[in-house]
Amino acid sequence: MSLTTLSNSVELAKKFYDDAFYYIDQNDIERAIASFRTAVRLDNTSYLYWNDLGVTEMRIGQLQKAYDRYQRANQLLPEYDITLKNIRQLEDYISNNPNITEKRKKEIIRPSSHQKTPPRNQKHTIKQIPTYSSFTQLLYSLKSSDQYLQLLSKPFIVRKYIDISKNYRDYLDFSSLKLKYNNVKVDFYPHNMLQEQTRPFFKSINQALDQLIKPSEAYIGVDISLPGSYIQWNLLPKHYQQLLTEMNISLPFIFNDDYLLQSNTLCFEEPHVDTLLAQFYLNTHWKMFLIGEEGAGMFNHQDTLLSPTWQLLLTGIKQWHLCPNSQSSYLYKAGEVNLFAPNYEDYPNVLKIKCYQFNQTKGDLLYYPGNYWHQTMNFETPTIGITGTFITKTSVRDLIKELRKECDGANRLFAKDLIFCNQLSRCFESWERILLHSEDWKEHVKHAVAILDKVHSEF
Repeated sequence: MSLTTLSNSVELAKKFYDDAFYYIDQNDIERAIASFRTAVRLDNTSYLYWNDLGVTEMRIGQLQKAYDRYQRANQLLPEYDITLKNIRQLEDYISNNPNITEKRKKEIIRPSSHQKTPPRNQKHTIKQIPTYSSFTQLLYSLKSSDQYLQLLSKPFIVRKYIDISKNYRDYLDFSSLKLKYNNVKVDFYPHNMLQEQTRPFFKSINQALDQLIKPSEAYIGVDISLPGSYIQWNLLPKHYQQLLTEMNISLPFIFNDDYLLQSNTLCFEEPHVDTLLAQFYLNTHWKMFLIGEEGAGMFNHQDTLLSPTWQLLLTGIKQWHLCPNSQSSYLYKAGEVNLFAPNYEDYPNVLKIKCYQFNQTKGDLLYYPGNYWHQTMNFETPTIGITGTFITKTSVRDLIKELRKECDGANRLFAKDLIFCNQLSRCFESWERILLHSEDWKEHVKHAVAILDKVHSEF
């Protein structure tokens, strides 16, 4: 961060700090807390900002957060008497409160998350993910159903699948994204995605990129005090193809299912193929462009559609924890356990799991089956990737089942839409006929190759 940017951040932080006291005078505690949180995000070196944020959070009963803020203020200026007094008062209140359980007391009065304490050691079994230095020839040599299904039954990573070159530079510094897609709407998470119930703010990609590292808003109802902003751009088909073309990215044909979605004889009918396909991409998050800060991540979960996924990392470092569906009985609820640093005392079944953990670095191509649990954490700013879901012989039944739930009103991914869902029924019939009842799997592979070759020739 340049000195100019740092100066601007400090000045902006002071503005939000002053705004917070204005809202306190107006008895608007919600806006006051939002302003304090933006202030400490912009200038995390001010003991006053952290202390006063803690005082305000304590007023609304957020005791664990308040204690954490006091600890941070004390680290910055240990001799500041007001913070020391606040810490003692809060500890006394918690210790002597009969309505707070002993377990909860230990959760609140603990080392600050700002302290550089070593993480809990992982005691569960960590396996090595199958890794390939060059997998392209093997991918393109697949000719049989058995080889195809065997390959896709477990996760794998291809190291340095692409070389980061001049084709990517404009995207990695955001200049091309801002120029070409400035008004495209994205899901913006200034408060990270580490909790299951996290909901996004909707921004243009320019607004989200500008606020990724230096937020200029006070976000009510969420905590943006720590770095970890995350952008999820749910891609339209045209934007997906455009990005791949502009960055000269050619994915293995086994990840290609365009022929199952884009043919008007198999899925969506004319004259609305493009409109319905775009709706399918957005409703299902079929293809995404992901941008995050260091510290941004995703809680442990299984994807709703239970469909296989690939992810290509363009820059940065992303840590992954992957668990097969066979481990589900030991994994508790989505987002309940941080598998990078598990609390085995509270979640003893986690000791029984056998899972994969590894770092993905720039240029690496990752694949994992659809029913795998996964948790992520970014180690660099920015960490950027492009990811996609696709349809396979082994996943199509689960995909159809989950999409039918949505069309029956489950409302986990999209609202019920009769026109869209009627067209999906047509897709279901085609997918099952081709993937489950075809006698010659080689025809499927040949079809995929033909479509991929056609796409390449057009660009």
